[in-house]
Amino acid sequence: MDFTAKRKTLKISIESEVFEIKAPSLKDLDQLQKDLKGKEADEVTDVYLSWFEVLGLSKEACLGLDGDDFIELAKFLQTPSKKK
Repeated sequence: MDFTAKRKTLKISIESEVFEIKAPSLKDLDQLQKDLKGKEADEVTDVYLSWFEVLGLSKEACLGLDGDDFIELAKFLQTPSKKK
């Protein structure tokens, strides 16, 4: 039996623009948790913005999101379920 893993991409729509970003790897998720550890509430947004940039989503695009959408995007990218 063979197993092949390949890097997946996700399409994220913000307003009328579509971004194709890499799906977070276990390493990416682990790094996010390390970066968040011990951060004050006012630093958490910057950690997420940097993490989104690592995945290929620009800071400028994220700054256009309202608070609820920003939180939903963060949850979506951290959920280990299959993305469609």
